[in-house]
Amino acid sequence: MVTQLSELVQKKSSYEQLGDTDKVIAKNWVRAELDHELFAEYQAWLATILIYQDGVSSGLWNRIDWVEELLKKKKINEPLKNFTYRFLNEHARNVN
Repeated sequence: MVTQLSELVQKKSSYEQLGDTDKVIAKNWVRAELDHELFAEYQAWLATILIYQDGVSSGLWNRIDWVEELLKKKKINEPLKNFTYRFLNEHARNVN
């Protein structure tokens, strides 16, 4: 389901642009992931990574090994938001 949604996001910039079938896919994904609390976790991880990177580049703190190891898993041209979703999806626990 994440792959389908990722493909939709790359093709369209708004929900209104989606066809009926794609809207069903998007709605189902949102409902399923809300059950897994993915969005809250996504926002927390994305904000943490952005703050971390900003602090490192500004010299506010040193690099942290475990964060650097995590960021090594990001593909070269992969946007940070896509990486964050991918990482969380790979590590999500199935609560069904």
